[in-house]
Amino acid sequence: MNSYFKEGLKNLYKGKDILDKQISLFSLLGIFSIAITYITLEHAYEIYLSNTKICIILGLYILWSNYFFCYETKFLNNVLNSRDTILPEINFEPLSILKDCTPLVIIIINTTLILFVLLNPEKSFYYSTISDIAIAFFITIFQIGYAKKLSNKDIINPFKKIKCIDFVKYFFKRILVFIATALMSYGIVFLGMVILAIIIILTGFINTQALTDIIFSAQSSQMALFKLSTYSINILYCYFSTIAILAWDYDFAKKYIETDE
Repeated sequence: MNSYFKEGLKNLYKGKDILDKQISLFSLLGIFSIAITYITLEHAYEIYLSNTKICIILGLYILWSNYFFCYETKFLNNVLNSRDTILPEINFEPLSILKDCTPLVIIIINTTLILFVLLNPEKSFYYSTISDIAIAFFITIFQIGYAKKLSNKDIINPFKKIKCIDFVKYFFKRILVFIATALMSYGIVFLGMVILAIIIILTGFINTQALTDIIFSAQSSQMALFKLSTYSINILYCYFSTIAILAWDYDFAKKYIETDE
């Protein structure tokens, strides 16, 4: 099976206005991940959240998740039609697909799943990951069928043209994508903190014993460090996993193109 994953990653950083597009994407993902991390941490520490705050954060979650579905569909349309620039701009154009019934049905399913996930905010990371791996996999198959010509008539074509063994391979590849991006996010934050601690010690700003005392003696310092690392990890994970999933989409879409040749 040909793999276009690396090619997809490279193409995500090529094309017209790519820097602006990547900055916009990272910024939106950052806002999204900060909001979700905030509500998760507050629930974890049993801090009271007003209904207004909860509604705002849940609204952001639902709006972004559904917008990303439209954005991903536009991305797949660019790939399937071999456009020079495959990464769409962050604007309202992707929402134009909502005029068709297929995207609307998927949006309803997606929103229902999100609300189910957020009934248990302390476990939202685990539930959302399972949803992204298993349920979103099958949604993406319909999405690819629709995205080629933006037509409801073609949504089941991938099931007819792609072999079952390839579905299995791409499913496990999707799992590896999430594992790799999670490990990368944790690794970067851990390495960053180690490097920062070494720089602080070497520059003489604080000695080793004092740094150790700050980290392990004060509960407030431990909590602040935990929250900082959690926010950092989740922001990186959200961005890396999104980019990796788009590269996976690119790979899967190219496989679908091969079935038409």
